[in-house]
Amino acid sequence: MRAAIVVLGVTILLLVVWAAAGERIAILLDAMFATSGESVQIAELSVSGGLMHIGDKHLTLPADLTFSLDTAHRLVASREGQTFTVGAATGDDVTSAKRLVSVVPESGDMVTLVSRRGGFVWPTPLERLNYMGTRPTFWRRFRYYRLAWRKASGATLHIEWRNALNRALGYRDWDEQSLDRAPSVVISAPAKTRPPP
Repeated sequence: MRAAIVVLGVTILLLVVWAAAGERIAILLDAMFATSGESVQIAELSVSGGLMHIGDKHLTLPADLTFSLDTAHRLVASREGQTFTVGAATGDDVTSAKRLVSVVPESGDMVTLVSRRGGFVWPTPLERLNYMGTRPTFWRRFRYYRLAWRKASGATLHIEWRNALNRALGYRDWDEQSLDRAPSVVISAPAKTRPPP
């Protein structure tokens, strides 16, 4: 009898930890045991009103990553004093949520978007219906995206997103949700070549 109570208590404790710390555990385990991802070559990329559009994906951009058009009408990404010239752009308003500014990779550019689904799933039993009346989330996992844009000069732009995949109790499909956390951004300038001796 005592052993059964101990087992029950340990089980309840593990379930509480699983639900309470599931997000942090998922981030750790997903980093340690990365699942295989799907990589696609990008034929066109667009930005509008704080979003980046790649195919059917609409990914939130961090507030400190800004886009502008230079005098040659090229789209330029800027963050913390670093800039990356994406390429010749169509469109003229990068701040508008309704008008797209699009870029096609230039010759010599290597551009890929890798998406992968996190392997760790955790329960979210305390979430309720939100004000929109959608079905409540009961299971959650992460989906990761990584954009890598490399110029022939060696300049690079990397952006990584972590979105949530939610599943309601009794459903088999996963609904994707953009999280409020700022994506990770790295802009690298071309490596400087040393002059010959």
